[in-house]
Amino acid sequence: MDNYPSIKAIAHLQELFLNGKLDPDLEKLKRNPQFRSKYVSLRQHCDATLQNLRRAQHASDASGSQFDQDINVSLNAYLSNLSCVANILCPNIYKAWADCVTQSLDFEESFDQCGLKKRMLERCLRSETESMLGVIQHSQSYPRPED
Repeated sequence: MDNYPSIKAIAHLQELFLNGKLDPDLEKLKRNPQFRSKYVSLRQHCDATLQNLRRAQHASDASGSQFDQDINVSLNAYLSNLSCVANILCPNIYKAWADCVTQSLDFEESFDQCGLKKRMLERCLRSETESMLGVIQHSQSYPRPED
């Protein structure tokens, strides 16, 4: 999957959301005007795509096979989660990357030429993930004084 943007950081954050490990701190994200809608959209739309990705990965790991069908199922689940999170967090950059890939496929070319857009998308997703975590960590490190 080297040709596709890495979603490790945001997928890890999604896991923390799903596992409830950030539950005590989620109010901080929900109250933050910059991240409220992003957080709500991620939870409403992308929880299912992450769960599908995890199921596909576990099924592939359990079978131990590398048949094309297994790889395609896992790739489809990966791309589904990528599409979901990227459309919420980095829609313009995701569209530019997806358009580049589509154009490359239309001309039956390798989409190596989309490398810059791929790196920009990865950087954007990491930045958004770090910013969301920063909201949580900042409020843990520097609690507001009580009135």
